[in-house]
Amino acid sequence: MIYEKPKCDCGEELIYYECRSTEYLFKIRKDGEIYKKPFSNSGDHFEYSGLKCVKCDICYHPELSSDGKLIRGERV
Repeated sequence: MIYEKPKCDCGEELIYYECRSTEYLFKIRKDGEIYKKPFSNSGDHFEYSGLKCVKCDICYHPELSSDGKLIRGERV
């Protein structure tokens, strides 16, 4: 079976996006100010992902097919 990229209802190919965040830890100085440089960070934390149409700005849930390929799920 040939893989077809996920498409929007309008026919445009969808793009995949991810939202990630990083937590930084800062020490507090004796005068109450926060140090400018963090002493640690917890690395990237995955928040959410989706499929988006850049033409009409509609988003869909990403899903994986039985063979591990990215396919379009339900509209968000």
